[in-house]
Amino acid sequence: MEVAPRPAGLDPRIRWERLPPAGITGLVIASEWLDNVPLDVVEMTAAGPTVVQVDPATGAERRHGPPDRADLAWIRDWWPLRASGERAEVGTTRCAAWAGVIRGMNRGVAVAADYGHLKAARPGCGTLTGYLDGRAVPAIPDGSRDITAHVALDACAEAGKAAGAGETVLTTQRAALRALGLDARRPPLRLAANDPEGYALALCRASQNAELVDAAGLGGFGWLAQAVGMPLPGPLAKLPRTETD
Repeated sequence: MEVAPRPAGLDPRIRWERLPPAGITGLVIASEWLDNVPLDVVEMTAAGPTVVQVDPATGAERRHGPPDRADLAWIRDWWPLRASGERAEVGTTRCAAWAGVIRGMNRGVAVAADYGHLKAARPGCGTLTGYLDGRAVPAIPDGSRDITAHVALDACAEAGKAAGAGETVLTTQRAALRALGLDARRPPLRLAANDPEGYALALCRASQNAELVDAAGLGGFGWLAQAVGMPLPGPLAKLPRTETD
């Protein structure tokens, strides 16, 4: 599911939709989806929380009055603003999007993999960032660049539970992939003498796996896994219900 146009040459067996389907039985993987769901940025001022607007032509910011009641409630519950200048990236739209995925499932498991944060460690200045050709650029909403913000995964977890999810694990990609059996260890050197080609392939695979579980990189992704109408599969069910290390 993607809002961008369907890529040329994509296997015709793969459907390309703009909205999540309903009646899902199986596995849903939301890979860096939630961080692209649009949201409002709210800044604390002397007069209270105010929505931040950006001029798409210049990138100049201005204050645009208070957020609505639903966003104020979300800020109070999930990202309290205490000092002037602090900012919250208000996750009501992401929570609603994730709850919609859960409500669309008859039976199965939904996994959101994204850069995220928890209430105890929200970033005071936010995480809103623009990307253009793989480089970080100012987050100007002019249509020329991708704009993302990290996800309040704990808030999405609660929204998923309210929408009908049962067992829930909030962990890291590093912990989840290790639990699922991913092995990033180098192959034994003796394999190089007996099977040089096999050693090279195994070394390449180990390198790729190491990148996936690198705590300072992709391994730092948050994983939110929630089950609907069934328990979580064995390896995920054995993980601590919340892990941030």
